[in-house]
Amino acid sequence: MKKNKPNTFYLILMVVFWLILTESMDLQMVLAGIAICFLVFMMNMDILEINFGYSFKNKKKILYLIQYLALLCKEIVFANFHVAKIVLSPKLLITPSVMSFETRLEKPLSRTILANSITLTPGTLTVKMQGKKLIVHCLMDEYIESVAHSKFEELLLKVEEEPNDD
Repeated sequence: MKKNKPNTFYLILMVVFWLILTESMDLQMVLAGIAICFLVFMMNMDILEINFGYSFKNKKKILYLIQYLALLCKEIVFANFHVAKIVLSPKLLITPSVMSFETRLEKPLSRTILANSITLTPGTLTVKMQGKKLIVHCLMDEYIESVAHSKFEELLLKVEEEPNDD
């Protein structure tokens, strides 16, 4: 099996990320960032050769992923307020429970993104992921239904279904 050369896109992406995070845009910081990004890129070339099964040449896939990120941010904000309300209430009315469900996602990266999204959302925690089975801890019983039939999974399914335009 022939390995693909790592795409320089990753190097450019790292440099852009560095420039976003840096506090000053003087020549010394920019050159240091480029040098560090290049070293990280060279040390991780073998990891970057892994094909995760996604190709982002399809504009619909990119649109779905942008929708996914927007949904994730919205859910994190709303869940933060909801959990804060529960924690700050005089009567701590929580009904913790653990549930298990099987996802319809086929790609391991999609399942990992789903599990991490569940964990990032306050009030829920992915305890274990084994194949397509996820075990999730919920702070409230009412969260169980929304986790098992999440909008996260629906959008990731759309990303998986879109054909790669390679």
